[in-house]
Parts: sequence; structure tokens; C-alpha cells
Amino acid sequence: MRVVSIAVATALTWMAAGLTHAGQQADVAAHIQAVAPFVEEETVAVAHLDLARVAPKSLDAIGQAIAVLPGRLPEKRADVAGLSGSLHQVGCNEAYLVVSLNSPDRKWKDRISLIIPAPTETTEQAIREALQLSDDTPIRRVVGAIVVSLTEWKPRAFQPVERPELKAAFEAAGEATVQVALIPPAATRRAVEELTPQLPQALGGGPTSVLTHGIVWAALAVDLPPQMNLRLTIQSENAAAADALRAKLADLVKLAGQREEVRALVPNYHELAAAIVPHVEGNRLVAHLGENQQAVGTVLADLAARAMMDAKRDAAGDQSIANLKRIALGMWNYWEKHKHFPAPANYAADGRPLLSWRVHILPYLDEMKLYRQFHLDEPWNSPRNRVLIDKMPAVYCCPMSRNREKGRTNYLLPVGNGAAFTAGRATDPIKEITDGTSQTIMVLEVDDDQAVIWTKPDDWQYDPKNPMKGLGKLYGGRFNTAFCDGAGHQLTTRIKPMTLRYLIERADGHPIDVSLY
Repeated sequence: MRVVSIAVATALTWMAAGLTHAGQQADVAAHIQAVAPFVEEETVAVAHLDLARVAPKSLDAIGQAIAVLPGRLPEKRADVAGLSGSLHQVGCNEAYLVVSLNSPDRKWKDRISLIIPAPTETTEQAIREALQLSDDTPIRRVVGAIVVSLTEWKPRAFQPVERPELKAAFEAAGEATVQVALIPPAATRRAVEELTPQLPQALGGGPTSVLTHGIVWAALAVDLPPQMNLRLTIQSENAAAADALRAKLADLVKLAGQREEVRALVPNYHELAAAIVPHVEGNRLVAHLGENQQAVGTVLADLAARAMMDAKRDAAGDQSIANLKRIALGMWNYWEKHKHFPAPANYAADGRPLLSWRVHILPYLDEMKLYRQFHLDEPWNSPRNRVLIDKMPAVYCCPMSRNREKGRTNYLLPVGNGAAFTAGRATDPIKEITDGTSQTIMVLEVDDDQAVIWTKPDDWQYDPKNPMKGLGKLYGGRFNTAFCDGAGHQLTTRIKPMTLRYLIERADGHPIDVSLY
């Protein structure tokens, strides 16, 4: 989902940045010649990427967008901007993606091939290094091109055939950075119509023939900024089929607008809907977003901002989970030495709480130098301990917190009323957490208004009557936790209060499988 969010956000940002007309004449003959050996009767789609037309700033934008996902993608995410240059250096200026229904094992990954036209002096290893492919990725030279497969290489008996609809689709797409031709075989369209004569009610019902007759082929052309182009052409069997397909698409767009989640995501959906429904030109449908730049740009800019925020929120959630898991590991390392988890605080002889458990597990978080600076027999706000508040370790920093006051943490223990921890004493997880450590919350991430100074002996007071109090605002209805077994989980505020109670209370006799939530 994280990668999808980034892809959506980046694409929407590009669209909102500038939409202009596409459709210059493409070198269709060259495209057909390049993919002809790999196009067969069951080929359903062919895509072309013109690397020479990919502006460096566009690739930089991709790299910057992906960079908001620390730890989710491999370290080479920052090298996205170098992809075009790397392929150019080995003599390759374009690439094709061919998708076919035919495969030896009928697995979808077997049906996709990346075709890179390459001069004879360009080796498979050079392509492997340019694309940063692993050594076990299947790659072969076939008929003057380098072919990269997604699964183990299995020689296929290609039976190339001429597909005139492919030529027509490339002609309709015109010159562009990316051209996608959808060419469903006639036999496949007939089979769909025979096996599924009616569309599901989720799509408004009606005969499947509105699609099988309405889409003989389709072509999409996309150019990246600074000259953003996006144009869709759909070829129908005849003008009547084109009219029927347009009416169906308009109904689907309207139907989507009736869904609450769509209206929440796109408040100005009606403006976008008017722009994305294609118009009929004879026996074709054409959609060109550039013809409604202002309305589409406004909606897409809003969507881009929302999608990017969702992506950043997801990335922050991943980082927060990592923090919580590290804290849980620190608790267990403390247990290894003391045979119990630390109490929420240590106490003076007169019963006054002094310092939080967060201070006492510092040695088990590789923070021994900081730990030795504390005066454990003094309260958290004593003159000598107070100066250490600003030195809060990064593991206690919530990435989604908007608190500007230094030293505040959102990571608190659930305390009291049967929760994993009780004020004034330590917890023996083996004897006391009878519901199971994998089914009992150890530490959770609270809202900013519940955050505390990290050294202060203050935590989240569990209220069985209102177990959701102070949770879920940071992520729009979600909150992060670490369970007593050290596993991190993100929970939703839609969880039933009683279920959350069972997850918080350590010995209620109702163990809950957290994976279901």
C-alpha cells in the first residue's frame, strides 16, 4: 500500500502540474518491429517507454517522492533518478513491456516480459547492473533485444502474429514518453461475453457486451512535466457501441460519486467527473484531461496533497512501529537481568515517584552514557535531572507528533485496572500476563494531548469505561502499539471497545488474536 500511495501521489502531482495536448506522430513502424517477435495471438497489452524523453527533473521527483518511505523500499530508492542515464550509458534508449495470456504455468508473472532493444555490444550483465537487478533475475538476449522476466526463465515457443489493432493503438497514442496499447484478443472478448453475460451489480449490472463490443483496443499516451500530456483513446466496434460504452462509463463515474468514501476522498468529485468521462468521435471515445485544466488541476492537486499526506503518515507509522518494537526489546532485555519488567516508576523512601520507566531501560537501548547522567534518587524535575529532559533519545520521538515542546513523548504504558502494568510495582510477564504476551498490549502511542515529558513518571491511565480515550488522532483513526511479546501492531479506532479492553487487560480470560484487527 505504501508504494501504491506514493505512485498515486506522484502521478497526481504531475497531472496537476500541467496538462497539455498529446498526439504527435509516433514512429509506429519502429515500435511494431521492436516487439513483433514477442507479440502473439494472446498478447493483451504492450507498453513503450521512451527513456530519451524522460526529463531528469521528473526522475528526481520520483526519487524524492519515494524517499518519504524510509525502510519500506531498498536503499537504492534514491537512485531512481539515475535509471535513464544508466540505460543510456549501455546504449539503450527505450523499453517495452509485453503482457500475454499465454504462459507455461499459467502464472501471471510468467505472462509479463520486459523487452529492451539493445545493440550487440550491450551485454546482459550491463543491463542487469543498469537496472540494479539481483543475480537471480532471469535475463536473456532474444532476437536483438534483452528480455527480463519476473520469474524463472522458461523458454516459450513464441508464435508471432500480426496484430493490426496494435498498430492502430500506437498511431492513436502518438508520440509520448509512455504509450500503452490494450489489445484484448477477439477470442478473449467473446469468451468473456459468453462466460459472464452480465456485469456484476457493483458495476451497475447490464450486459457485458457493452465492454466487449465497446473496447476493441485502447491507447493511453502520457508525457511527464514540464509538458504533461494525458490522452486516452478507445476504439469500439461501431458508433453505436461507442455511444453505449460512453453511457456506461458515465454511469460508473456517477455510481462512484455516490460512495461515501469517494466523496470523502474527493470533495469536488463532480468537477473531476465532468472532465474524465470521454466524448465520442465516430466509433471512438476520447478523453483528454488537458481540455479541462482548471477544474482537473484543482481536484488533482487536492488529491495529490491527500495521497502524499497518507503516504507520509504511513511512513511515519512504520517508523513509530519500529520505535515501539525497540522499546519492547529494551523491556525484555531489562527482564533478562531482573526477571521482571520495570515498574512504571521508581520511588523515594516517602513514596514519591521519581523517574519514569523510560529512564530505567536506557541501558538496554544503548543509552548507557545518558543513563549515567541521571540521579536516580532524585525526582525527574530536580535541578540535576531537569537538564536532561532535552536529551530525549530518538527512540522516544513519535514521528507524527506536532508537539513543539522538547522532551515530550507519545509512548506510554497502559497502567491500572488490570492493564499490563500497575502503579507502584513491577510486572512479571510470565506469571501475571496469563492471557498471553502476544495478546496483551505493553506500550502504546497516544495523542499529542496525552503526551508526557519522557522522564516524568506519568503514563496512560487505562479506563475500562472509555478504553479509546486519547488514542487514534495522529493517524486519522489508527494508533500504534507494541505487545508484550515485542511485536508491533497498528490498531484502528473502529475496533470494538470490549475487544480493545481484552487486548489491554493482562488476565481477563479472553485472549484475542490481534492479527484479526
